Amino acid sequence: MSAQLRNNIMVCVTMQLTCKRLIEKGKELQNELGGKLFVVHVAKDGDDFLGNPSEGEAIDYLYNAAKDVGAQMSVLRAENVEGTICNFVKENNVGILVLGSPKSGDNRFIDSVKKKVKKANVEVI
Repeated sequence: MSAQLRNNIMVCVTMQLTCKRLIEKGKELQNELGGKLFVVHVAKDGDDFLGNPSEGEAIDYLYNAAKDVGAQMSVLRAENVEGTICNFVKENNVGILVLGSPKSGDNRFIDSVKKKVKKANVEVI
């Protein structure tokens, strides 16, 4: 990869309405840095979120929240969620990755992603 600026922002969302705050943080960062704003949900292969009315509502809500800030929301399916996030960061020249803090306090996923996306800053909100 060339010495391109890594000013794109990726916001990872789950099927929770509270993820709107992550999208808003991503927009705030985009306003400061420029670049593209990506909102992404990675669903594990086999998860049937569209068959669950509350998750379907959440994805629709987050899609509209992304649209409201001028971002496109992508829903990706993968067996390896962490690897897919890391690949997206690399392929889309992401400089800042915004993740939500886990309710459980278990930061293993976040710590693992941080180690793998060395050229991006990870902000946990």
